[in-house]
Amino acid sequence: MEDARTSVQRLFAALDARFKSEAGVPTGIAAIDKAGGLRAGELFVLAGHPGVGKTSLAISIACHAARAPDSAVLWFSLAETTVQTIERFHLHVTNISLLGLRTGNLQRQDFTDLTYAAVTLGKFQLHIEDAIDLTAPAIREATRAWRAATTASRLLVIVDYLQLVAEECDPMAVLRSLLGTAKQSGASLLLVSQHLADSHQRTTLESIATAVVYLRADLQTHEIVLAKHRYCQTPQTEEVTFAGSTFASVDQSS
Repeated sequence: MEDARTSVQRLFAALDARFKSEAGVPTGIAAIDKAGGLRAGELFVLAGHPGVGKTSLAISIACHAARAPDSAVLWFSLAETTVQTIERFHLHVTNISLLGLRTGNLQRQDFTDLTYAAVTLGKFQLHIEDAIDLTAPAIREATRAWRAATTASRLLVIVDYLQLVAEECDPMAVLRSLLGTAKQSGASLLLVSQHLADSHQRTTLESIATAVVYLRADLQTHEIVLAKHRYCQTPQTEEVTFAGSTFASVDQSS
């Protein structure tokens, strides 16, 4: 227990450090960036039904974050191999189709674009961990080692996705463990998740996370719905375009 004077001193010390430091990790999602981006030590959730493009949107966020000054991104790929994941990153930077890349049916310009993408991605502080059997404690240890090895001040950890970490245990226990990982490492943690049908789990998720974004799609449109944010008004909806494997805000693409 501490007295009010000590608490006030701690508050102003924290505010002073915040104003002197870089802002939160930018995402390219207007509502989140206006609220300060992804802040250190906080957990953010990107959820949606299977097949709507959650991983593609997470890669868009990762690239947006990695372009920011003094930023580093750690990506835990539980659904795909490192090669498959880096293919997705190349698709984001280029206009090459996923089918063309997977089949090798590429044009001369495609190879030029891939070279450009490789140079661009090579400038990012991006590290990919892939293992189908990663547990929440293993993610914490890998994050700690990565944190010790990087000098970047803005750190983003992305876990793709919750249900694969939680395959043999309680998803909510994994969620709390990942929040602890964010706090201990001083990184922002973005957790990709399938849509939770269980209302109790969904309520728990929204209570633990700083922000929860749902990606919705129909045959013609994609929408990002900021369903919960601790520091701004919700819900907020942002329409996005989805071309190839790249998401873009409608405001940015027009």
